[in-house]
Amino acid sequence: MSKTVGIVGAGASGLVAIKICLEEGLLPTAYERSSTIGGIWNYVEDTSPSSSGRMYKSLVSNVCKISLCYSDFPMSPNVPPYPNHEQYIQYIHDYTDHFKLREHIQLNTEVTKIEKAEDYDVTGRWTIHFRQDRKEPVKKTFDFIMICSGYFTNPVIPTYPGLDDFTGRVSHAAHYRRREHFEDKKVLVIGESLSSCDIATDVSFSAKQVYLSLRNGFWLLKKRGLGGYPLDCYVLNRFTISMAPQWLVKYVLGGYFHIDANHDALGIGPNRPIFRTPLGINDFLLGQLMNGRVKPTPTVKRFSPKGVELIDGTKLDNLDAVIFGTGYTVTTPFIDDNLVPGKVVNMAVARVIYSGGVKVANSDWLDVLSN
Repeated sequence: MSKTVGIVGAGASGLVAIKICLEEGLLPTAYERSSTIGGIWNYVEDTSPSSSGRMYKSLVSNVCKISLCYSDFPMSPNVPPYPNHEQYIQYIHDYTDHFKLREHIQLNTEVTKIEKAEDYDVTGRWTIHFRQDRKEPVKKTFDFIMICSGYFTNPVIPTYPGLDDFTGRVSHAAHYRRREHFEDKKVLVIGESLSSCDIATDVSFSAKQVYLSLRNGFWLLKKRGLGGYPLDCYVLNRFTISMAPQWLVKYVLGGYFHIDANHDALGIGPNRPIFRTPLGINDFLLGQLMNGRVKPTPTVKRFSPKGVELIDGTKLDNLDAVIFGTGYTVTTPFIDDNLVPGKVVNMAVARVIYSGGVKVANSDWLDVLSN
């Protein structure tokens, strides 16, 4: 009899987990808490804590379609090199239909608890407790469990002196939806990686002024590479990742970083080694830095009711909003910490895959897959 697999989440990783299970002769069932597949790639206006939406209206992928697609299901030639979120979610649906995955997915189903089955010591099986359509909780036992609930679960907003007294709007990149919400406002964006750079750029086309608060600086790259080809086709390939010596990759990338931008003159120059420095990948940020619509600043020391004081003593007054692009914590609240440590992000993982490290009778295991 085929083994059964319970899968939490039907986003990008959950869908491919279903497909691989079917190819291996397993019987998967995926539980997705929202009303549709695709996870964070769905655009929703809802910004409540229970919302899984992480897209904003004008979002375009910073990874080209060659790297973004599944290896056995290329994107259509009609899709541009860097698809927007609507094009990618359509691709997700096409993938699901092509491999006939929908029949293995239960939507509007929230997993509330995962625990060892009563016969675990003999069978190594697991029990999933879930609630469908807000009805009474039920449970089902599986031979294997795969957690595909993703990295972008709990937004992190750091603590600052005086933040509670700030009278402007405070939000996280997870809750950013439209630039029009900040029309003619003075906005501070805190963070120096992908989402903060993208949002600072996007909101600057509507806001009166955008400040980008940086701790260590970042390297700014355009999506367009040599000859007009997507940049990540050059940077993320077998040669640069596995074959070329690290010194050569550093030398080439270091030179490439300076082709379009003088990072120090712009105020975004990093103070850490090249492979320990965040990247900003955006075709429009350079122009907004050059024309002053986005102004880099040092990190924030403290908040006041109407603004902030920076670590160099500079004050930014009359701010209307602060957006934190400060990342996420990865949690699995439905699993006891003795099975999966509370801070998954601190675990040593290979290819962002973690085996629960549990010893069971038939060598079954519990995996955490994050997309």
